[in-house]
Amino acid sequence: MYYFYKGFTIYYGPPGTGKTHSANALAESLIAIHFLHKKENLQRFLKDKKTVVDGRIHYLQFNPNTSYEDFIAGYQLKSTSDGSETVPVKGQLFNIIEKANQETETTDKDNKIKLPHVLILDEINRVDLSRVFGELFSAMEYRNKPIETAIKGITLIIPDNLYIIGTMNEIDFSVERMDFALRRRFLWKFKGYDKDVLSNMLSQNLHDTLSEYIEEFVDACTLLNEYISTEIDELGVDYQIGHTFFAELPKIYEQNANLTGKSRSKLKLYKEARDILWRFSIEPMLEAFLGNTDKEMVQNYMCNAEKIFTHAK
Repeated sequence: MYYFYKGFTIYYGPPGTGKTHSANALAESLIAIHFLHKKENLQRFLKDKKTVVDGRIHYLQFNPNTSYEDFIAGYQLKSTSDGSETVPVKGQLFNIIEKANQETETTDKDNKIKLPHVLILDEINRVDLSRVFGELFSAMEYRNKPIETAIKGITLIIPDNLYIIGTMNEIDFSVERMDFALRRRFLWKFKGYDKDVLSNMLSQNLHDTLSEYIEEFVDACTLLNEYISTEIDELGVDYQIGHTFFAELPKIYEQNANLTGKSRSKLKLYKEARDILWRFSIEPMLEAFLGNTDKEMVQNYMCNAEKIFTHAK
């Protein structure tokens, strides 16, 4: 669990690479490990893991409209008997802090260390983090120390048992442009395309008749991402196609077979499903990535990419 030696982690990388899934898995592992510090908790955990874990993982999804006032604190106009007045109001973060502070389960024999709570901040790159986080940077650095916010009368304190995991699409917000205060306080973990993860996803969801094509399809996806990462100067590793996009193949195969007839050969149905995935998902995405590139170069890149994806051995 070295990811949590700082207490704050960010998964970053291309879309579709399972960053949110990884964040949730990491949060579950952290809570489980602490809970099982007490041996007497093992039976409870095996019997009702969901109750132990779920109530201690909290989600907030950022969007371009998320503000400091939403997340930390702000002022709100409220009606009174005398008319109206502006009052300070705590943001969403304080709800999570309160739940962590109210934790009653402990993880040590002296009952002093509270069980962790984990806040997952999804798509944190969609906001101006320096502005939205505000004093949270200082509160993260000095746990349990009161930090005055910009809103008079509201103090921010991050307890020992609150951890934060963020997810970030690197395409939308380059790590190189990140505020140093953010970079320093988080541990950064890159999540890219993973052929083994794709193989597992396909093995779990593939139609039985498609199983013989898994290896060939995964090879094609891998070669395509190698081309994007090393041969297209305008793109690179940050623009890999995530394995979750490729994992749509079984669904496409099944729908196409139901619509056009399952009596045709497995190979034909497989190739049709692969071509549909390319035409309606992968190709438009690559073209969008190459939006500002010379049209002739785009055409050349796309032609090569399609050949790699549809003819790879």
